[in-house]
Amino acid sequence: MPKEVLEVAEQMMKRSTTTSPAVVMAADASALTKPLAPPKPSGGSSTKPRLQLNARSEDWILRNITPDKPCFWCFEWGHWKQDCPIRLAGKPRCSDPRISHPGTKLKKSSFLSHPALAKVEVFEDTDYFEAHVAAVEDMKVFAELVLLDSGANHHVTSNRSLFSDLQPINISLSVATAVKYPVVRVGTASFGVEGGNLVLRRTLYCPSIMGTVLSLGIFRRCDGDVEFSGGIFRLIQNNVIYVSKPLRDRWYIEMVPLPECNAMKAMIDADVLHQRFTHFSLRVLEKMKKLEAVKGLPSKPWPSVNRLCESCLFAKSVHRPFRCESREIVKAPGDVIVVDLVGPFPVSVQRHLYGLVIQDHFSSLVSFIPLKFKGEASQTVLGWLKTFNVLSGHQIKRLRSDNAGEFTSNAFEGGLTQLGITHELTIPYEHHHNGKVERVKRTLGEAARAIMLEKNVDVGLWPWAFRHVAWVFNRMLHTDFVQTPWELVMGSKPNVSILRVFGCVAYVHDPLHRKDLKAKSRKLIHLGIAQDAKGWIFWCPDKKTFVKSASAVFDERGVMDKNQQNAALVKSIAIERVDDSSMINEIAAQDEVFLLMSMNTHMGSGAPLLYKEAIDSEESKKWEIAMAEELDSLEKMNVWQEVPPAGIKNVLGTRWVYALKTNAAGDIVRFKARAVVRGHRQIKGINFAETFAPMPTFQSLRSLLAIALAYGWGAATFDVKTAYLNSPLEEEVYVRPPLGKSVKKAGNIMKLNKAIYGLKQAARCWWTHLAGILRGIGFEVNDGDQSTYSYCDKGNIALLWIHWDNDLHSIVGIDVERIGQQFRLSQRHLIKKLLIGHTNSFSPKQPLPNLELKSEVARQADKEYLSKIGMILYLAQATRPDVMYAVNLLARFLVATNQRHWLALKHLISYLATTIEEVLII
Repeated sequence: MPKEVLEVAEQMMKRSTTTSPAVVMAADASALTKPLAPPKPSGGSSTKPRLQLNARSEDWILRNITPDKPCFWCFEWGHWKQDCPIRLAGKPRCSDPRISHPGTKLKKSSFLSHPALAKVEVFEDTDYFEAHVAAVEDMKVFAELVLLDSGANHHVTSNRSLFSDLQPINISLSVATAVKYPVVRVGTASFGVEGGNLVLRRTLYCPSIMGTVLSLGIFRRCDGDVEFSGGIFRLIQNNVIYVSKPLRDRWYIEMVPLPECNAMKAMIDADVLHQRFTHFSLRVLEKMKKLEAVKGLPSKPWPSVNRLCESCLFAKSVHRPFRCESREIVKAPGDVIVVDLVGPFPVSVQRHLYGLVIQDHFSSLVSFIPLKFKGEASQTVLGWLKTFNVLSGHQIKRLRSDNAGEFTSNAFEGGLTQLGITHELTIPYEHHHNGKVERVKRTLGEAARAIMLEKNVDVGLWPWAFRHVAWVFNRMLHTDFVQTPWELVMGSKPNVSILRVFGCVAYVHDPLHRKDLKAKSRKLIHLGIAQDAKGWIFWCPDKKTFVKSASAVFDERGVMDKNQQNAALVKSIAIERVDDSSMINEIAAQDEVFLLMSMNTHMGSGAPLLYKEAIDSEESKKWEIAMAEELDSLEKMNVWQEVPPAGIKNVLGTRWVYALKTNAAGDIVRFKARAVVRGHRQIKGINFAETFAPMPTFQSLRSLLAIALAYGWGAATFDVKTAYLNSPLEEEVYVRPPLGKSVKKAGNIMKLNKAIYGLKQAARCWWTHLAGILRGIGFEVNDGDQSTYSYCDKGNIALLWIHWDNDLHSIVGIDVERIGQQFRLSQRHLIKKLLIGHTNSFSPKQPLPNLELKSEVARQADKEYLSKIGMILYLAQATRPDVMYAVNLLARFLVATNQRHWLALKHLISYLATTIEEVLII
């Protein structure tokens, strides 16, 4: 380092009254003899007062001055640009070495802005082996850890009990202090770690050191495989993956000793507390315990620093720091209430799609209320405001929201006026103006995602996860107060002794137990504290019901079997999963009832599933109108005729399928009802014969679009409404009239004259009928694609591609846009659906990672893996040929899926997220 830089650093140390002289650690390199240049002025006669970093707390310094946050003048870490001695010495700005050499680790500066930074240990890559051995020798805390080292050339341990066989050897081990220790034995060591036993061959036994070092190079060569992604090493041995954890700029794997020590017991208790309090920081719990902010916290101590939590890493990863709002002064609860909507989420088990977040600005007290429609928000907010006023005794003065339609209606404004509340609207697209609620939305979402990932809770139970997080949030300490939000509003200390880990297994007492030989309890899933009863609420996956009870035994480390949870929602999951991949499965694509049920999930936020739900709902009049329109259409098109049931067998049932059609903004534009046949009860040879109907191919679509561009032809569309109802039916099919249809005589049934939605042969009837009409007017079918027709008469040419969807702007899920002499095809909506529940923590540039994928013994297929592969196959066939090889490779392992295959699939999904804006140009 130049001499003048050292002089500037020395002068700065003299100016600082709180910095120890030991902070400046620099070697004198007096190669330059230029006089010290004065600092360059920043312009103007006055300068801004600089932030005094040495006045900051040690915790703040360690969080904000790290190797990832260097000085942007010299690109060494340990100080900021404003204190950089190179800048103050008038030297030019250095270049960032990470630009020319990605992955470069920045050096620690000789000049440090705060004494706390001197305690941070840094080891260079070339010294990893020696530094690790030296650290283990001096620090007993690492004695039970296996430190991972990329520079070591041998495995080394001081634990004799780990070896199964030992052979004499006469070599020495060098450490950082230049001392050499004798190595007396070499053999195979076996480590008990989380997930199994890790076996290391050619391990050196050196009793003079303390601890264990694992050489990553030797492990890759002799013992298994090593992967590094997301800042974590993963060791793979015998198809078992062992995940490392970072600690003090190193990576380690924790050994699990047979006798459990007190320190480990305290750490386990800390893990349970971390999960109970929905993955909030243990530092907050420590502060709460010290201030006695709540009742019921355990009395035994726990570590003040959180252990590495994988669920938090997956759930709370952010791309950039959250933008905080300016501090607003509020004096009491109720001064300002902030509201906002979150969602849409996957449809919950009770048909919820959105969530309403309401928060008191002063106390941070938050409520989360699940909604089926956006339109429910206004009345829900008004009801909450009245309840808050009654329970807390605080008068609400202002309500702040965005400009969404549910918060700007005349009815909502009138309700606020009656309550004497002023309504404040934020400026469009300026979300930081309502930053309080934006931040709590992120907090609730991250914690809900973490607790659901932790216990593998089904996605359909997300409203209870959010409610549980809100309950915990109101009983945690937050900035600026020594009371919890609950105490600030309600005036009493909350009791958290009833808090249990969300999603854990609970054995709930059965009060109806009568027989001695029957089980006296049921194994259920814990979903939090009941809001309208004194007790907990549980989910029964088998019966798909909720249970409230105050008598239960909790296994807070237990997780309900994944298949048992998913079986409870198999119906709704199946509908949602196949919605976008229907073109892949020919039979599913031909079943119109399946499509309509998919529409119910995709389009219908809260559409009823049953006829009784429709007529009992608040929108019953609109559903009745929709059903009347459908029945009127069937009558006008002579689809059926009423007949007596005498002598007729094999009468099929009918049902109603409901959907809510929405526009791009998510607003409901149409209530849709369709009468369908329960075609799954049809018998081949009696009420149906052939069912095959050709499906259009993407090759034909792209070819037709290319021809249109080459010859400058126009591309137009037409739509046949209620297409199936135009198709004559050859077989005799009888159905019961749908609920709500009047008949001339009770008991009469309907004979179908034309195909109706739900019949197995409906698609074939429509194809046969349409093909006959087209041939009659001169069209000829294409030999390679029977859904493509051509017409030629005296130089007039027409090409026709028959598909089953909306219009040319959205063909079978493909967005088609014509710009000049180009057609642009994309499937962004399908990729967004694929990203639901996926955490995109990196941006790969290739579809596949550098992983060796091997087959395993065939077993039952992983349904989730199968679903995602199907969706990506549809993408590859239609608009994304760049992922064709990758998805075909991963499709080989549908019935032999392991964690490596899942890692590769998640890598591919992240690649699609990174390239979501890519289009196929024709």
